[in-house]
Amino acid sequence: MTLFHHAVTIIWPGFHPGTSRLHAPDFTSSWESLWARGPALFHATIWHAAVNLSIRRRSPITEHASLMHYHRALRYLSEAVHASVDDVGESIMFAILALATAEEGPYQESQHAITGFVPPFPELQWLNILSRRPMVAVHREAMFRLVDLRGGLDALTMQGLAGAIFFLDVISATSNLSPPHFSIPTAFRFGDGFEYQRSPIESSEETSSAIHQLRSLGLVKEVHEVMLEMRSWTNYLEMCSDGSVPSPDLALISAQRSILQHRLLCTLSPSKGHEAVSSDSREASEDGDTPEVTDLVQSGTLIFSTGVVFPIADTQVHHRLAKRLKRQLLRFQDGMLKPDLHDLSIWLCMLGCLAAIQASDQTLRDWFLEAVLQVEKRRATRRREAYRTGMVADNKRFAAKVPFMVRSWSVTRDSCLRNFLWHSHACDLVAEVVWKEVQWKAKHCI
Repeated sequence: MTLFHHAVTIIWPGFHPGTSRLHAPDFTSSWESLWARGPALFHATIWHAAVNLSIRRRSPITEHASLMHYHRALRYLSEAVHASVDDVGESIMFAILALATAEEGPYQESQHAITGFVPPFPELQWLNILSRRPMVAVHREAMFRLVDLRGGLDALTMQGLAGAIFFLDVISATSNLSPPHFSIPTAFRFGDGFEYQRSPIESSEETSSAIHQLRSLGLVKEVHEVMLEMRSWTNYLEMCSDGSVPSPDLALISAQRSILQHRLLCTLSPSKGHEAVSSDSREASEDGDTPEVTDLVQSGTLIFSTGVVFPIADTQVHHRLAKRLKRQLLRFQDGMLKPDLHDLSIWLCMLGCLAAIQASDQTLRDWFLEAVLQVEKRRATRRREAYRTGMVADNKRFAAKVPFMVRSWSVTRDSCLRNFLWHSHACDLVAEVVWKEVQWKAKHCI
């Protein structure tokens, strides 16, 4: 009874955040009645509840009764999938979905502790639990195949099922750093009447100027558009975090962040795996800086999104993204030091450092910290040269006394990092510590 109560009062209601504005019916009203159609969904959801509780309690599943539900669910599903596609009901699809996101394995504290980022709404839709490990591949592929044979997400009639599968597809694609399997449903909804809405806070031309300038450096249109939309949405999340939005619309937030992550992942190419870039970037490979800038910005945006906007608990995802960014920066290290790319380089290296901290990789963290120091050193050197040549007021005599000085944290955050993608409540706590270490190294080691 404990697992049953946990399933019907906590897991699935939490998975489907309601909203009075949309007057969406309780998610449980859709699937609870389906339990009478067969035992597969019942056993699958009870097992899902057992895994959910084990993660929240930070303890493995040892009860024989809980394990019994898992094995019975597998048995009933095995019988069901041998039927024709038309005979496989949506309750079976829901049961497969429940099993795909409820893999039991060794508990690892690092997969639940957020260190590099402190994102807003990490537990919304149980994202902190559902994203802690890759989905069970065999169940995921079975579910996707059944939906495809049914005619896609728009062909599903069960309340909330299409939205749930879409959400889990985005989680799976993020874990694999690949494009999602499904496109955004025609009328994306977690409740009747919910459709995609643009971010409630639009970025002004002035605050987005640095992002717009990336287009002239070769950033492809698809990544540029997603970055602007994510910047706008981040402004809204900042307002939610500082209390300016007293009653955030959780249904809107959960849907919007899934759509933004989906659009970002669609800029990846399935043919290039973890080193993927958009198609326009590959076609523009003859333009010198074009593919490198796109690759770098794409990686930085992915790190920011998986750390803040669509926070993934699996630290391996952050680790792969940080290593991916490092490889790209090594290939583009001369370009990093160009004057017009100083701020972009600082933003990328700071995000890479946060992702490395999230993944508990001290060596990788130190590499990004050193990269930040070198870029900041080049910026200060150019500023000193500007004094010497008289380009900055009449300070030629003062120029010889100008030391190498790292900017203050507040100046760096407000005049550099926030020009791209930055969420103070999610990033400042750790990033300020990193920047102070950069300042210390600049003062004592150079």
